[in-house]
Amino acid sequence: MAITVDPEAIPQDDIGGEIVLAQVDPTTYAITGFATGTTLVDIKDIALSDVVQTADKSEKKNEQGETRRVSYKYNLMTTGEIMQGDKGTLDFMASSTKDTAWLEFKKTGQVAGQDQWYVKIVNITPQLKISRGQGNTNTPYESVGIFPQTAVTYTATILATLIALLTLTDFPTAAVTIPVSEGFAIAEGAF
Repeated sequence: MAITVDPEAIPQDDIGGEIVLAQVDPTTYAITGFATGTTLVDIKDIALSDVVQTADKSEKKNEQGETRRVSYKYNLMTTGEIMQGDKGTLDFMASSTKDTAWLEFKKTGQVAGQDQWYVKIVNITPQLKISRGQGNTNTPYESVGIFPQTAVTYTATILATLIALLTLTDFPTAAVTIPVSEGFAIAEGAF
């Protein structure tokens, strides 16, 4: 991949704060249904969100202590705090996410005039936290990326369906492919 210096590539005021989820089959990763509010959800108003890739490094050394091989296991995670505290959101995060796989679109904001969405297949950690008072947020959001065994493509038709059902703006319209080697895709463009 080529990297060039781009002084405009600094996130602007629109810094994300939105997660769109579609439940998927845990084996094929095909979307299982388009039921708004149950298998298809738009979580708005996420506070303090992060998208992180970490690597666990393993080194193989010979008897002299010289490194002969280095290997990595990658972990993909999204975290944040859900600001909505209504019963439907709390029930969904505490119960509906158990033992299910999801296609996650995390809006990471606008960079150099392009909207960015970080896309991956995930398991969501079921959690519940109810806070009240000025400045408080509610349930923590945490998802861990699943690396598919084969590349998975979500067509422009599927994305158009998500846009229509959830009334999304600034959402990807071109097909998105999640490659095996990365486990995620970054969809970018002036959508």
